[in-house]
Parts: sequence; structure tokens; C-alpha cells
Amino acid sequence: MFGRVLYRSRNNILRYFCAKQTPPPAGGDKDSKTSCEGDKNKPPSESDAAKAAAAAASKAAAASSPSKSAATAAPDKGPATPPGKAAATGASNKAPATAASGKAPATTAATQGAKTAKKGEAQQPASGKGADKDKSGKGAPPPPPGQQTKKEPRIKTFQIYRWKPGEKPKMQTYNIDLNDCGMMVLDALIKIKSEKDQTLTFRRSCREGICGSCSMNIDGVNTLACLCKIDGNLAAPMRVYPLPHMYVIRDLVPDMSQFYEQYRIIQPWLQRQNESKEPKGCAQYLQHPQDRLNLDGLVECILCACCQTACPSYWWNSDRYLGPAVLMQAYRWVIDSRDEATDKRLNILVDPYKLYRCHTILNCTNTCPKNLNPGKAIIKLKQLLAGYKKKTEPKLETAKLFK
Repeated sequence: MFGRVLYRSRNNILRYFCAKQTPPPAGGDKDSKTSCEGDKNKPPSESDAAKAAAAAASKAAAASSPSKSAATAAPDKGPATPPGKAAATGASNKAPATAASGKAPATTAATQGAKTAKKGEAQQPASGKGADKDKSGKGAPPPPPGQQTKKEPRIKTFQIYRWKPGEKPKMQTYNIDLNDCGMMVLDALIKIKSEKDQTLTFRRSCREGICGSCSMNIDGVNTLACLCKIDGNLAAPMRVYPLPHMYVIRDLVPDMSQFYEQYRIIQPWLQRQNESKEPKGCAQYLQHPQDRLNLDGLVECILCACCQTACPSYWWNSDRYLGPAVLMQAYRWVIDSRDEATDKRLNILVDPYKLYRCHTILNCTNTCPKNLNPGKAIIKLKQLLAGYKKKTEPKLETAKLFK
């Protein structure tokens, strides 16, 4: 009877260990053996033999009573025990033996230590790209709008000429944060007028360098405020004045009356010899493309007077010298192939001051905000008056549509 108990205990122990093995994958090789079958063929290790001996001893002690021996012998006649029950039986039989040998506390402590380590690993952030994003802050959501960090202020100083009738002229200082302002000087002037000082006066219109209204002297250069960028050097202030050598109406607004009167002298409109015979509004005057190319660099003038007020000859003789802007427009109408009043226009310029006060200093060319060349136009006017050059004949009959 002791041998039968020992044999059954050994089978229960083997079933207990086989129940813990992972079953083979579905659809595997039929000839392959499971881990349980392989374990049956292997000789038991020393630890397994010791455990089996301890279990057999406990079974023998339990078999001394008739009731327990009957309960132990009953499984021989019945069906095989399911793996789950066998594992439970093996575990119940194994507990007293391990307790008797003194190994249960160590095993329990090792198991609890492994579980604690697994929990700690689960609580730690995963290593890899996700962890790197969390540490660097790139993966974090953006802060709410109210908590967003503000940029450091970039304060730029503007010193602007101020004057109105009855007061002495002065330079007034304004500080502007460039983070809240556009990139052009005109943007700064508009910001000053709308937020700091509504009495500041200046001209403006298109903001695109087309109208020529916002012409002024910025840091010593005549230019358009809408095309002049704000200097990024915060340590150096920007100084803004009206156009030089012109009467000032108020602040940055010069008096352009004399300039427009001189422009009217050259009669800046198309003139024909037979205007009475050519009905107006019935057809257009034709112009060959090559004749039109001669006007490039002349018709782009916007009459901002930047070149006019940069010319030293105009400073000294502004009442008699017409100035570079007006003379360039005079040349534009002289060489127009559709215009037939060439001699009349040249005779207007026959004067010691109107044209010949130009000494080719070329300040006008250097300061023009549209990159035009008034000095070149003045030289060609002098050549036409001296007879060195003549106006070319038009390559197309201009009044062809009237016939």
C-alpha cells in the first residue's frame, strides 16, 4: 500500500508541473511531443525527488487511519483527475512538506519581491521615444491662452520733428515695442498717432509706394515712410524730419505748392498740332512697342519730391531751377512719339536757371525711392538743346485710326 501511495504522489507531482507548462500552438507538428511528455521521460532531479519523498511521507502518515486510506485508494478505480484538480492536489500536498523543510518563507518572499518589481516597472515611464518626449516637453499639450509666455519687449526709440504755428520746433521722443508694430516706419508713425499722440501730423495714403504722399527725411535720407524699414538696432534711435529746404505746414507735412507750380510749367500733357481736326474721344493715338520702351524709367515717377529736395542746386535756387523731378518729366514728354510739340517744350527750358543749374551731383539718383535716374534724363535734355541729338521719328503713324 505504501508503494501505491508513493506512485500516485509521483504522478500528481508530474501533473502539477505539466499544468504550468504552456500548451503547444494550434496546428503544430503531430510528431512533436509536449513538455509534459518530455518531462516524463527525463529522470527526476534531486529537488523533485526530495519533494516526492516528503509528499509520500505525508501520505503514509495520513494512510494510517482507515478512513483516510479508503479516501486515498478511491482514485485508483475512478477516472483520471483533470489537470486543474491535480495541480490543486499537488499544491495541497506540497505545502506541508515545504513548511516542514523551512523553504516556504524564502519562496514566498521571492514571489512577493518579483511582484513588487513588476509593479515598479509598470509605474515607471516607458523608455524610448515616448519617454524622451515627456522629458523634453515636446509631447506635452500647449499651455492655456492665459498662461502663454510673453515675448520680451523690443523697445525702439523714435525722435520726430514737431512744429506748429506759434511754437518753436522741437524733437519729441516716442518709444515703440516692435513686437506690436509693423516693419515699416509708416507703421510706427500710425501706431504713435493712434495710441500715444493724436496731434502728430503727417501725410499718407496708399502704403504701397505709389502715391508718394509719405515722403520725408528718415535718418538723413529722403525716402518714403511706407518703403523704409525700421532699423533693428534698438540702441540707435530713428530720427524723422520733413523734407528738407521746404516750408513746413505742420510737423512732417511740407508745403508742396511751389513744386506743383514748377511741374505745371512744363505742360505735362499730350499735345498735337492738328487737335482741331482730330476729334477727341473717337480713337486712340497709336504707339509702337519700341517707342514705348523709350519711356521706361520715366513714367514710373510718382512726384514724391524726394529727389527734388535732395539736390543742392535746388536748395540754392528753388525759385528758378526746376529741379530733377520736373526736368525728368519734361524729358518724358519731349521723347514721346505721340507728342508733336517737341520744339515748344525745348524752348521752355532755354534759360540759364531752369535746366543748366544742374551740376550732375546725382543726389537725386541716389535717393530716389523708385530707383529712377533723373540725372540721366537731364543730361539727355541738354544734348537735345545743344543739337547733339534729335528726337527719333515714330515707327508707327500715331493718327492712323483717325483716317
